[in-house]
Order: sequence, then structure tokens, then C-alpha cells
Amino acid sequence: MGQDDVSNVSNYIMFEDTYGQCVNKLDPVLNKLNSMSSADKNTFWTSNEYVISTARERLIAWALHEGKTLSLIVIYLVQIQTKTPFYCQILIKVIHNVY
Repeated sequence: MGQDDVSNVSNYIMFEDTYGQCVNKLDPVLNKLNSMSSADKNTFWTSNEYVISTARERLIAWALHEGKTLSLIVIYLVQIQTKTPFYCQILIKVIHNVY
């Protein structure tokens, strides 16, 4: 799949619409997302850019189809004294639902 940046991962998710893609692509995509930089993870989960936001929606749909829950733990690091912008780190945890 190439370099693990937000653009490449999003394009990989959206590249084709084929039968069974949620089975074949979900785990590789999650591995790629987990290896991306914190900045790229943040962009993937918050961007309104069309390809990224559509890829995010597709990934969530794949996880739901496969009975997995994407659990996002968001940690905000705030420097109140200097009134600097929020810094955000997103960690992804996949929970396998057992029924």
C-alpha cells in the first residue's frame, strides 16, 4: 500500500468498490492507521476533505459489517497558561464483539 500517510490510506480505502472489500481491506487498513503519525491520524478522523471523510465513513461501515467497534480514545493536551491551540492525539483500539 505504500507510505502510511492520510492521503495514501484514504485513497487505498476508496480505490475500488468490490464485493468483500470489508473482509479483505479492514485489517490492513487498521494496521496502516495504527502506524501513521499522530498528526495524520488526527487528520483522518477529523478532516472534512471529501476523499478523507468518505474513506472514514467507509472504514466505519466496514468495521460495523465485520462486527468490530472502532473505539477512539482522544487525549487533549492543553497548555492553558500560554493559551496555545489544543493538541490532539488519537489512539485507535479495535474491539472484537463477542455474542
